Amino acid sequence: MSAPPIRVAVTSSKGGTGKTSTTSAVASILARDGRRVLVLDLDPQGDATFALGGDPQRPGAAAFLLGEAPEPEAIGPGLAVLAGGPRLESEEVERADPEALLDALSGLSFDAVVIDSPPGTPALRRLALVAGTVALVPCSAHPFSVRAASEILREIDGRKDRGRPVAARAALVANMIDARRAMDAEFAAALRERFGAAARVFEVRQDAALAAATAAREPVAFAEAMKGNRRSLSDLEAVAAWAVDAEAAATEGA
Repeated sequence: MSAPPIRVAVTSSKGGTGKTSTTSAVASILARDGRRVLVLDLDPQGDATFALGGDPQRPGAAAFLLGEAPEPEAIGPGLAVLAGGPRLESEEVERADPEALLDALSGLSFDAVVIDSPPGTPALRRLALVAGTVALVPCSAHPFSVRAASEILREIDGRKDRGRPVAARAALVANMIDARRAMDAEFAAALRERFGAAARVFEVRQDAALAAATAAREPVAFAEAMKGNRRSLSDLEAVAAWAVDAEAAATEGA
């Protein structure tokens, strides 16, 4: 029997935190390192699908949630996507059973599933958090972003307290960090002070090459813009490595 896939939920209740770029980068790094990776795009806008170079009009995540069998779109070596799209806003999808999604994901022939969820639809965020074994919570050096991260971490803790399935481990991903700005330079320390010294916090430096790869609709780890550039890519590799290790620890502790 094959091992269940690594399941990474990327979620925030605020837009503009780098959630989609985190999703596409982590997925492409895992694929580059030899895994078969599926991006499950739960965003009705389909931003992760678009950023990866996929077709947001294709039957994808909504069909999958409703028990259909859409074919994931191949993006590159070892990387595929089930597209987001407006059908995810339907009442049928909002009533989807999170644990049924978990069962469906377990039956897929992928080594890792990276789930992008929208900021404005709580039902879809809950689906992501239940389906993910580990959660990445992107944020930026802005009070509204930190408040949004707090909401996600409270939701995770609340589900644990009620004995409901939820991502077992979570990390904060501080995106678009420019150490020349005082607030950015102190941001990781401020997050640890707010959420506890043991909070796992990653910093991803602001990088024009990362933005260029996203704009070119290329998976980050394979993008032409990233060749010879280790700045933000090395930061994101650390995030991906943590997700793999956290998944292993969560599985062992189950």
